[in-house]
Amino acid sequence: MNDNIRKDVFVGVPSLSRPEYITKKTMKWLKDTGFDFRIFVEPQEKFLYKQYNGNCVQVLDKSGQGLMFSLNSIRDFARNNGYKYLFQLDDDVDGFERVDDADPVAAFEKTVEECYEAMETFEKIGGIRFTQYRYWLYSKKNMYKWTHINRPLQGICMLRLSAVPHIDDELKEYTDTVTSLNIWANGFVTLNYGLSGLKVVQNANKGGCQTHDRKNDGVCTIEKLKETFPLVKEKEGSSWFGVDVDISAYTEKYGYECINSDDERLHNILKMSKFV
Repeated sequence: MNDNIRKDVFVGVPSLSRPEYITKKTMKWLKDTGFDFRIFVEPQEKFLYKQYNGNCVQVLDKSGQGLMFSLNSIRDFARNNGYKYLFQLDDDVDGFERVDDADPVAAFEKTVEECYEAMETFEKIGGIRFTQYRYWLYSKKNMYKWTHINRPLQGICMLRLSAVPHIDDELKEYTDTVTSLNIWANGFVTLNYGLSGLKVVQNANKGGCQTHDRKNDGVCTIEKLKETFPLVKEKEGSSWFGVDVDISAYTEKYGYECINSDDERLHNILKMSKFV
């Protein structure tokens, strides 16, 4: 991995009420990578996190402000320290699987390296998300580097910091969807990277967003989001709190589609009028 990648890419991990659990998951392999990284925690949990994770802990300015506040803080920290890109990780990630490297550290570094090279080559890429492991397994015999364009990001993603504005902290729920909408509105695209399988179980562990009233946060986020993106709607959700946001009007507007392409074909896709 070349020095430019280490110089340009920062890894940020928001974490809440999982000081021990994060050491068994994300930190188990992240600590051995060649990237500058921090775990961002609330002031009230500083002592416990430092006890388990030491000097990589970065303390937020306030407690109880929600996930978007944490993400804004991470993005601002990365910008202020001269980074071009942020790799945003959750605190419960088992790692990435690849067909070309089974070692979790090498698999992560190779994934970041290829995403970095793409973002350096294609200035239109604002964010990159990753294929969930269970779906990736089905595609191992017919894999593509880029599987979808303008599919909404997930919480684990790589961001071009110049493509993402400082977002209202009150948009506490659906932070990945909210970030995607802002990236598209700024004239950038999002991609799904298909050569890695992301190993993580979502919304299944104590701590994190589960410490909040997610249903209330969801309803409030949708209503506030309508001020900027009036075509969003509330819909029934499949998660335990039962509320989700419908952004289908915007995925249609910005051209969400399956592309199953390599870099050469991606170049031609990005030249199409709807992505320019």
